[in-house]
Amino acid sequence: MNSQNEFLMITMYVLGQLPMLVLWIVGIILAIKNWTAYPKVATLAMIGFITLILQTLVFSVVSVVLPQLLIRNDSNSEVGLYFSIFGVVKSLFSAASWGLIVAAVFTQRYKK
Repeated sequence: MNSQNEFLMITMYVLGQLPMLVLWIVGIILAIKNWTAYPKVATLAMIGFITLILQTLVFSVVSVVLPQLLIRNDSNSEVGLYFSIFGVVKSLFSAASWGLIVAAVFTQRYKK
């Protein structure tokens, strides 16, 4: 697969996540808006939303590039193993990101 096709596939992965990306960007905007009133809550939420956005972008690239690298290195038999590891790592990052957002939701709010 050439780099133009890889770029198109990555773009399609990211566009498939566009509704969530927009939601997370709105979350960042709301965190910034509430930063002065609730700095701890805003910080937790913002870190969670930023990591979700980064996760989406990074794992979209990895999910397109990884199979190509494995094919080039004649590692066809290991594709399942690598994608299993990839799935676990992605799940851990997602859980950590959502954990921060849940912590933000349930953190006490004291106005400064």
